[in-house]
Amino acid sequence: IDAPQAGIRVDGKNADWADVTDAFFVGSETQAQAAVRPAKDDDNLYFLVETLDSVVTAKDGVEIYLGDWASEQLDSNTLKLKVGPSGLMEAGRFDGSDFAALSDADMKAIKVKATVQGTLDNDDDEDTGYLVELSLPRSLLKATNDRLQCHIVLKNQDEGGTVVEDSMSDIRWNVPDEWMTLNLG
Repeated sequence: IDAPQAGIRVDGKNADWADVTDAFFVGSETQAQAAVRPAKDDDNLYFLVETLDSVVTAKDGVEIYLGDWASEQLDSNTLKLKVGPSGLMEAGRFDGSDFAALSDADMKAIKVKATVQGTLDNDDDEDTGYLVELSLPRSLLKATNDRLQCHIVLKNQDEGGTVVEDSMSDIRWNVPDEWMTLNLG
């Protein structure tokens, strides 16, 4: 899909995203669903994560994996970002065996704002979901061209406590060669 040029303000609202229509969709294993829309400007790559979820919990999250388009396997250019109802939950770069946390300076450069439509960790009411906006400096991508590989994983905890993992089709999170193409050009 394409990440169009857009003027995005990371404020936890989706008003800036009206003209951004390309999206990744995940959600077939539980009642929760997620749409992830990318956009860009000269300095940043943006993501809008919109979830529909009738039971929003602190363990819910969406993982965004980004890798260099030419990579067939996880490498030091592969990033993992996990966002949820509280904002940025995790950010790391693959170090050969796992995703090592980004430096404090890199973490501060990532801007995130989340909005919950409902009551976090309350099974007694019905929620609508949560929305997360994320701004990632393009300098953190270490991309060799204007294309990235991208994969999305939805992690959802419903009543009963089990966290269910859902991803796009049969694509594996640890095989970048299977991921979707994200065009930045």
